Amino acid sequence: MFVCQRNYGDGTLISQNAILWAMKIISTAEAAKRLGITANRVRAMIEAKRLKATKVGNVWLIDPKDLDAVKNRKVGRPRKARNSGKK
Repeated sequence: MFVCQRNYGDGTLISQNAILWAMKIISTAEAAKRLGITANRVRAMIEAKRLKATKVGNVWLIDPKDLDAVKNRKVGRPRKARNSGKK
């Protein structure tokens, strides 16, 4: 038995992934795959409060419905405002 698995008295063995799948909750790695970005970028968006997530232990859990809020984001760094009056 692995650390990520639970053994119940009746012999049932359940892994964390099975529990997360049943709850329709995804990890940062799965969110990154769905958004086409890295897991580090997903964590940065969580810390910047742009993506809702719940931290359980040292793992962030994300509701897939919350990905819609950041799915249509603009890529890259915002442009600086241009000065309209040059000397």
